[in-house]
Amino acid sequence: LIETPLSRHFLKMRLQLAVFDLDYTVWQPEMYQIHGPPSLVNISDLQPKRKRKNRTATQPIKKIGFGSIQKGKTVVDQHGTPITIFGGA
Repeated sequence: LIETPLSRHFLKMRLQLAVFDLDYTVWQPEMYQIHGPPSLVNISDLQPKRKRKNRTATQPIKKIGFGSIQKGKTVVDQHGTPITIFGGA
């Protein structure tokens, strides 16, 4: 190791800030796609309502990952988009 004035300066520096970009590695959607602060809601409130005209149910929302540790609840943004954590994350 060759010691120089610059290398001595870097050895004295301490890490003050570390930034980790976890978008789409731990959760989805990405931060720029989330509208407003998140809120905790009942999963049943996110299920599509039955259509009155033809009385057929629409497809239920598929669970992609985990949204909350509270049973029957999930995290959504202000537009109702579920924010989920990938399994194994």
